[in-house]
Amino acid sequence: MSLAFSTSNVAWRSVQYKDYGYAVRPDLNYIIRFDITNYWKNGIAAPTTDAVGATSAAAGAVEAGDYYGVYTFVDADGVESAPSPVSAKWTQGAAKKVDWSSVDVSTNPRVVARNLYRTLPGQTGEYFYVGQIADNTTTTATENVTVPEMGDLAPVDNLVPPTVNYLDIDIAFERLWGTDGSFVYGSAAEDPDSFPAENVYAFAPDDGQSITAIRRLRSSLM
Repeated sequence: MSLAFSTSNVAWRSVQYKDYGYAVRPDLNYIIRFDITNYWKNGIAAPTTDAVGATSAAAGAVEAGDYYGVYTFVDADGVESAPSPVSAKWTQGAAKKVDWSSVDVSTNPRVVARNLYRTLPGQTGEYFYVGQIADNTTTTATENVTVPEMGDLAPVDNLVPPTVNYLDIDIAFERLWGTDGSFVYGSAAEDPDSFPAENVYAFAPDDGQSITAIRRLRSSLM
């Protein structure tokens, strides 16, 4: 998917997790995810523009109050990006639906949908699932989700893998791990596409030697 690699004698390091393989090469600064027919960069970058929320003209049941919203990109496997920037506040009129607009499309060919999230009325900082735009072309949506019907929180830790030259990778504890020789980076549990910012571990041996490989051995990562 729009990736091209220069000719190189540098060896790939690869592992399998469920139905996908993951591979790195020290002269590339990203992780490759692949299946039997295609390959692409691991992770989905978050949207960079905020959406617009507004009270719909249509009658509905959404509670009145002040709201903020975000949205994410989603691929066919359900892999989800981190959220977009937060929208401007809108004041929701009583007994109306919510209109969303300016929901951006992704240039990533894997993305097939966008998930919509908004706050509880009068609150900030937490965003709950209220619907999906089931394509990567439409930029508007209307939803009518009341507070008791709201779903899961937006996945704020679904960051793409760090941009470093990976020397090696392996799977341990249901996570994908990679190293650039100085740090070890871990994905979220059961989600090799998402790398929380806190899952970075520094190693600085006194002899000045860098990490050259990582391997799982039973219940340890060596």
